[in-house]
Amino acid sequence: MLKINPQNSWLPLEERAAEETNPRHKAMLMKVRDHMDYEINGHLEELLTTHVPHPTYHFWGNNEMVINGPAAVRAFYEDLIASGANQFEVVIEKIVIDEDNVVTEGRVKQAYTAEAIMEMGITEINGESISAGEFYVTSTQLMTVWPVDVNGGLIGEDVYLASNPFANCEKATREELPEGFRI
Repeated sequence: MLKINPQNSWLPLEERAAEETNPRHKAMLMKVRDHMDYEINGHLEELLTTHVPHPTYHFWGNNEMVINGPAAVRAFYEDLIASGANQFEVVIEKIVIDEDNVVTEGRVKQAYTAEAIMEMGITEINGESISAGEFYVTSTQLMTVWPVDVNGGLIGEDVYLASNPFANCEKATREELPEGFRI
């Protein structure tokens, strides 16, 4: 059984959009859905088309940061895709929408190689030393506010992590990761 299935990340958005009767809300949900699909599948140019011309991202929690403007956002996603960190799953539990925002909330799960974790300076997980060649899956609660402009473009993201994802980390085998998963 897979410990992480990235394609599940956008299914709740599709289901909610299918039920939505407000055309703007339906379009907003599908914009967020498309954004997640393009990000997780590493389709950079399509991903960037989901944004307004000058997007801004805010990350709150462990590593607070702001990414402002098209060049910075492009560089962020280029690095994310190159590292394989774009391959994650968000187990969406709640979707809230108004005229200007979509809010998604749920658990984000992400796979890492032992080598990637050691590059971050982490040498043990759950009291056990990390060994080369192993795989790990982290998880934490995640809330994302997706502000949308009047034309339906994503203004950016306001991302809130509840805790350090490595506080909830478990070993995984290659077989428990999706086929073709590039990490």
